[in-house]
Amino acid sequence: MRFFSTNYLYTGFGGSYLASSNDEISSLCFDEDDTYSWFSDGAASDATQISVSRTLSSSADINRIFIKNTNISDLSIKVDIGAGLVALSAATDFTLTQSADGTSYFYELDSTISIDQIVIYGSTTIIANSEKEIEQILAFVELGQIAACADVQPTKIKNQVINKLLSGKVDIINKGNYYSFKLKFKNHATTATENTLLQTLRDTDDAIWLWINDNEEARQLFIQEPFQFKDIYKVALQGNDDAAYADNYWGGGFDVNLNYVEVA
Repeated sequence: MRFFSTNYLYTGFGGSYLASSNDEISSLCFDEDDTYSWFSDGAASDATQISVSRTLSSSADINRIFIKNTNISDLSIKVDIGAGLVALSAATDFTLTQSADGTSYFYELDSTISIDQIVIYGSTTIIANSEKEIEQILAFVELGQIAACADVQPTKIKNQVINKLLSGKVDIINKGNYYSFKLKFKNHATTATENTLLQTLRDTDDAIWLWINDNEEARQLFIQEPFQFKDIYKVALQGNDDAAYADNYWGGGFDVNLNYVEVA
């Protein structure tokens, strides 16, 4: 699993956004709400290229880009790092991994860059000649990766209004849901890198992004939410955490429990 910092493309940080088609809803790519998506209007031909851009109010350092739920199969990216837009190249700038269905993209930049603007381009759709669609575009700094986690316990919490009826039955109104994640690390932090990451996670008061899948679809016999490639969550620590040497052996790793809750 991987952990990421603040998403610097969030609309709440000011700046501007623009789409070459259906610009009125271009902010939906960047509002961190995956309920709705940006989609083009009148750009259904695979010969028609679209662009979606985000101009930041101030420069931000990033080294990872995550594009969630898009039907565009030939995405490309340009960034302004202070001297105008330049294209990011797979040959020299990043490593790309995609979900098995081709709808989500994870870019690992070779180095951290400071951007003022990012522009996403695309023409071809998975189903030929469809209107283009993008649900979320995120950009952040990776805090770290833990290759194996002993125990991940997600709970999908439903916000419900429950009314008792005269018949003795109940009426339930569902008002949305959110996840909580209990991450139980057993005998971890056996390297300096893991030790630093777990300490960072314990000390971080701000919300971060959690990606459990970490491109492990090939190992999964069946895939369900929240373990899918596309499932990435903005979370914050809730309650207390703990850290103790595994089996009280000071020469080993740590047992740490972290309780995260999905936040807006």
